[in-house]
Amino acid sequence: MRREACFPIAILLALFILTGNHVGRSVGEAIFEMLGLSPWSNADGTGFHWPALLGLPMLIVGFVGTVKYYKPRYPRIVSRIVIGYLLFIFLYPQAAERATFLLLHNADGFRSIDYVKEDSHCTFQSDEYKVMASCSFTIYNYGNVDEMTIKPILSDEYGIRFEAKTLPLREHEKNSFGTQFEGTQNEMTGFRGSDRQIGAEIELNGMTKRFE
Repeated sequence: MRREACFPIAILLALFILTGNHVGRSVGEAIFEMLGLSPWSNADGTGFHWPALLGLPMLIVGFVGTVKYYKPRYPRIVSRIVIGYLLFIFLYPQAAERATFLLLHNADGFRSIDYVKEDSHCTFQSDEYKVMASCSFTIYNYGNVDEMTIKPILSDEYGIRFEAKTLPLREHEKNSFGTQFEGTQNEMTGFRGSDRQIGAEIELNGMTKRFE
């Protein structure tokens, strides 16, 4: 392989590492998770984002090298790279969504679903020890799951535990729905608030998984 060809490849690899798919997860994050590692330096999803620390230098090196080697032959290479990047971040999530529905069409269990935390939220209000929550969830069901048991997860600092609900799921579709939950808190305090990126605990076929 010629040396100059490595730089456009570096740009493409960096875009996959950095750009989120239809559920906001990049290839870089998926690689870390497959290795059993958190893509964030802190366990609570804050701190340094390791895929970004890997992808950004790769993107810069690829960009600089591509311009250096190809601009004499293609004077408009910079604008072409920028347009290509914008097209990628627009089209990649759509392509990833369609490909995942196709590949997991016959999947069951947790292979069949993706919980989209960024598009799920709840509002809360307490009355003495009782807490009511109005929640909206977004879940991709690629395969054959027809129902699930779900409950929202709040930080332990609130001391609130919600009862789970069993809800139907449409197969091979993106599911967006709202529902009400009842819960209790450890201490009788006036509590009112909302969480724009709510976690959830989901049970399928007797198996439970937390999405936080």
